[in-house]
Amino acid sequence: MKKNDVELFEIAKKLRGLQTVSTIAKTLKIKRRTAINYAWKLRKAGYLTSTGGGKNIKLYRISPLKLKKREGYSIYGLINKYSRIKLNTTEDYIIHSEKEPSPEEILVRAIASREFRLMLASFELYNKIKSWSRLKKFSEKYHIGRNVGALYDVTKIFIRVKRMDERTRKALLKINEQLQLFKIIGTELKERIECYVIGGSAMMFYGAKEDTKDVDLVFLKKNDLEKVKEILEKINFKDKKELVKIFRRYEDKKNRPIMMVGKEGERIDLFFKEIITFEMSDTIVNRIAETHEFSNLIIKVVSPEDIILLKCATEREKDRFDALSLMEKFDIKWNIIIDEAVNQTKLESYLFPVYLYDFLEELKEDFKAEIPRDVLRKIRKISEDLLEERLRKKKRKEK
Repeated sequence: MKKNDVELFEIAKKLRGLQTVSTIAKTLKIKRRTAINYAWKLRKAGYLTSTGGGKNIKLYRISPLKLKKREGYSIYGLINKYSRIKLNTTEDYIIHSEKEPSPEEILVRAIASREFRLMLASFELYNKIKSWSRLKKFSEKYHIGRNVGALYDVTKIFIRVKRMDERTRKALLKINEQLQLFKIIGTELKERIECYVIGGSAMMFYGAKEDTKDVDLVFLKKNDLEKVKEILEKINFKDKKELVKIFRRYEDKKNRPIMMVGKEGERIDLFFKEIITFEMSDTIVNRIAETHEFSNLIIKVVSPEDIILLKCATEREKDRFDALSLMEKFDIKWNIIIDEAVNQTKLESYLFPVYLYDFLEELKEDFKAEIPRDVLRKIRKISEDLLEERLRKKKRKEK
């Protein structure tokens, strides 16, 4: 180690911790100008990093162990970039990202921190928003839709702020109502329970749908379903005995869903393993795209492809529009849909490919969905082969 390096190392040891120019000068018993010069040398050698500056006091973090530059972006530095309220801090809150986070992500992260100074300084980020839908997406990720909307209302009191579109505002409130319900259930549960969210609720997690009249949950353990049902009854949900005609051939299905209805008409459908003509297979479980924890309630979101597959079990026109929305928003992997259609036949849902073909053909012809013809041909061939096999078995039995 060279003489100058040894000297800087010894100085870094002596100044270890947080310093200012004044405390450096006092500790080393040197003039202020010399202290600034030492700070510059320590930074160059890798012993010093700094925060603050401008109208605020600059803080120096000094260590004899050379400080490695952290990968990512400091949220304080990002807030300072956009806000007139400048922040000094002795802590690092790093957003790990190859690209600089967008104002939408910075704002949501600041609100999620629940740190008053960060939230106050983030007011001006509402005027930097370029995509309200992106803001909604990050709000959903951190489960703080209502907080983002509430801070927006507070911000309008103090500064002029660009108008949030009404669709985003409503969506933030709707997703938060659903999340709040999950939080209540999770808090009331005595042990951890896993379930799978499908349909419109799953689409809301993906930002592909603004609201839904019902929540669909699938359980792989009957006991888990019963425990959630008990909690719903405690919070004034009623078991709707008369099944609403939504699902194809639901009259003949023994494993009917339990429909719980709240005071304001909100509905939660509880399924056990099967969703009428569809079964929760291991392959669907392995494709789970997102997991969200609400205390003891673990919500797993099925993939966009599986949402489309499940939609074909219904007779509602709005489910056709939902499927269209997913096809437009996501790069649908059609091989997954074809493979799962075949897989469902192995699980005794032998007619499922027939229902799927009818559903996709209708979307293609009547709703002009961009479904590759080759996909329809393959599913049709699977359907025809299955029907022929059923016919052959029936003839053999008759003989």
